[in-house]
Amino acid sequence: MVLRKLFTIDSNTNGKGPVLSAWQPEGTYFACVGANRRVTICDRQGKTVHQVPLSGQSPPLAIEWDH
Repeated sequence: MVLRKLFTIDSNTNGKGPVLSAWQPEGTYFACVGANRRVTICDRQGKTVHQVPLSGQSPPLAIEWDH
């Protein structure tokens, strides 16, 4: 399998520290969340299409797409 870089997401998007990420099962969208506790959804070109702030104070433990 050949991997190619589609886009880069910098620390301004997720904050500094570990980042959780997941591709949508169809491969159309990419979601990530980091220290800033804001889920960012991007298209395949890396353009942000939606952001969702998480409630609570605990760090996120996992990220998954729900059909």
